[in-house]
Amino acid sequence: MKKEIFKYSVVKKEENTEDSLIEQSGGTVKFTLKSIVEEIGLYNKKKQEIDAKKQLSQSVIENIKENNPDIIKTIEELPEKTIKAIFLYEKANIEVNASNELLKQIDEAIDNDGKELEEIVKQTGLSLKVEKPE
Repeated sequence: MKKEIFKYSVVKKEENTEDSLIEQSGGTVKFTLKSIVEEIGLYNKKKQEIDAKKQLSQSVIENIKENNPDIIKTIEELPEKTIKAIFLYEKANIEVNASNELLKQIDEAIDNDGKELEEIVKQTGLSLKVEKPE
Protein backbone atom coordinates (compact mmCIF):
# COMPACT_ATOMS: atom_id res chain seq x y z
CA MET A 1 0.00 0.00 0.00
CA LYS A 2 1.37 3.40 -0.99
CA LYS A 3 1.93 5.82 1.88
CA GLU A 4 -0.01 9.06 1.43
CA ILE A 5 2.19 12.11 1.00
CA PHE A 6 0.65 15.25 2.42
CA LYS A 7 0.80 18.57 0.61
CA TYR A 8 1.74 21.61 2.65
CA SER A 9 1.16 25.28 1.94
CA VAL A 10 1.79 28.44 3.90
CA VAL A 11 -1.48 30.11 4.90
CA LYS A 12 0.05 33.06 6.71
CA LYS A 13 3.74 33.84 6.56
CA GLU A 14 5.25 35.54 9.61
CA GLU A 15 8.55 37.40 9.90
CA ASN A 16 9.70 34.65 12.23
CA THR A 17 9.08 31.65 9.97
CA GLU A 18 8.59 29.32 12.94
CA ASP A 19 5.34 31.19 13.64
CA SER A 20 4.02 30.92 10.08
CA LEU A 21 0.69 29.10 9.77
CA ILE A 22 0.86 25.97 7.60
CA GLU A 23 -1.99 24.02 6.04
CA GLN A 24 -1.76 20.25 5.49
CA SER A 25 -3.81 18.45 2.79
CA GLY A 26 -6.61 20.90 2.02
CA GLY A 27 -7.05 22.48 5.40
CA THR A 28 -7.44 19.34 7.51
CA VAL A 29 -4.61 20.34 9.85
CA LYS A 30 -3.13 23.78 10.51
CA PHE A 31 0.00 24.26 12.58
CA THR A 32 3.26 26.15 12.87
CA LEU A 33 6.81 24.86 12.63
CA LYS A 34 7.23 26.16 16.15
CA SER A 35 4.35 23.98 17.39
CA ILE A 36 6.04 20.87 15.98
CA VAL A 37 9.38 21.83 17.54
CA GLU A 38 7.60 22.44 20.87
CA GLU A 39 5.84 19.07 20.61
CA ILE A 40 9.15 17.31 20.00
CA GLY A 41 10.54 19.14 23.03
CA LEU A 42 7.62 17.90 25.15
CA TYR A 43 8.20 14.34 23.93
CA ASN A 44 11.89 14.59 24.80
CA LYS A 45 11.06 15.98 28.26
CA LYS A 46 8.60 13.14 28.86
CA LYS A 47 11.22 10.61 27.74
CA GLN A 48 13.68 12.06 30.27
CA GLU A 49 11.09 11.87 33.06
CA ILE A 50 10.22 8.27 32.22
CA ASP A 51 13.88 7.31 31.98
CA ALA A 52 14.62 8.92 35.36
CA LYS A 53 11.74 7.00 36.98
CA LYS A 54 12.93 3.80 35.31
CA GLN A 55 16.48 4.30 36.59
CA LEU A 56 15.18 4.96 40.10
CA SER A 57 13.09 1.78 40.00
CA GLN A 58 16.08 -0.19 38.71
CA SER A 59 18.15 1.16 41.60
CA VAL A 60 15.47 0.12 44.09
CA ILE A 61 15.39 -3.38 42.58
CA GLU A 62 19.18 -3.69 42.77
CA ASN A 63 19.21 -2.38 46.34
CA ILE A 64 16.61 -4.93 47.41
CA LYS A 65 18.47 -7.74 45.64
CA GLU A 66 21.78 -6.81 47.28
CA ASN A 67 20.42 -6.21 50.78
CA ASN A 68 17.68 -8.84 50.92
CA PRO A 69 18.77 -11.91 48.95
CA ASP A 70 16.53 -14.13 51.10
CA ILE A 71 13.46 -12.14 50.03
CA ILE A 72 14.40 -12.42 46.35
CA LYS A 73 14.87 -16.18 46.73
CA THR A 74 11.46 -16.47 48.40
CA ILE A 75 9.79 -14.35 45.70
CA GLU A 76 11.35 -16.44 42.92
CA GLU A 77 9.92 -19.59 44.52
CA LEU A 78 6.36 -18.23 44.72
CA PRO A 79 3.79 -18.91 42.00
CA GLU A 80 3.09 -15.93 39.74
CA LYS A 81 -0.53 -15.80 40.96
CA THR A 82 0.66 -15.35 44.55
CA ILE A 83 3.13 -12.63 43.57
CA LYS A 84 0.36 -10.74 41.76
CA ALA A 85 -1.96 -11.09 44.75
CA ILE A 86 0.73 -9.74 47.10
CA PHE A 87 1.39 -6.83 44.75
CA LEU A 88 -2.31 -5.96 44.39
CA TYR A 89 -2.82 -6.24 48.15
CA GLU A 90 0.08 -3.93 48.92
CA LYS A 91 -0.90 -1.44 46.21
CA ALA A 92 -4.46 -1.29 47.56
CA ASN A 93 -3.14 -0.97 51.12
CA ILE A 94 -0.96 1.99 50.11
CA GLU A 95 -3.92 3.65 48.36
CA VAL A 96 -6.21 3.12 51.37
CA ASN A 97 -3.63 4.66 53.72
CA ALA A 98 -3.07 7.63 51.40
CA SER A 99 -6.84 8.13 51.04
CA ASN A 100 -7.31 8.00 54.81
CA GLU A 101 -4.66 10.70 55.26
CA LEU A 102 -6.25 12.92 52.59
CA LEU A 103 -9.71 12.43 54.09
CA LYS A 104 -8.33 13.37 57.52
CA GLN A 105 -6.80 16.56 56.08
CA ILE A 106 -10.06 17.45 54.32
CA ASP A 107 -12.08 16.83 57.50
CA GLU A 108 -9.71 19.12 59.41
CA ALA A 109 -10.05 21.82 56.72
CA ILE A 110 -13.86 21.54 56.82
CA ASP A 111 -13.81 21.78 60.62
CA ASN A 112 -11.51 24.83 60.52
CA ASP A 113 -13.64 26.53 57.87
CA GLY A 114 -16.79 25.82 59.88
CA LYS A 115 -15.26 27.35 63.01
CA GLU A 116 -14.14 30.34 60.96
CA LEU A 117 -17.66 30.79 59.56
CA GLU A 118 -19.09 30.68 63.09
CA GLU A 119 -16.56 33.28 64.28
CA ILE A 120 -17.26 35.56 61.30
CA VAL A 121 -21.01 35.38 61.96
CA LYS A 122 -20.43 36.03 65.67
CA GLN A 123 -18.15 39.02 65.10
CA THR A 124 -19.98 40.66 62.20
CA GLY A 125 -23.58 39.82 62.90
CA LEU A 126 -23.95 38.52 59.36
CA SER A 127 -26.14 35.53 58.82
CA LEU A 128 -25.56 32.64 56.48
CA LYS A 129 -28.08 32.29 53.65
CA VAL A 130 -26.95 28.70 53.10
CA GLU A 131 -26.56 25.88 55.55
CA LYS A 132 -23.05 25.07 56.61
CA PRO A 133 -22.12 21.65 55.17
CA GLU A 134 -21.63 18.91 57.74
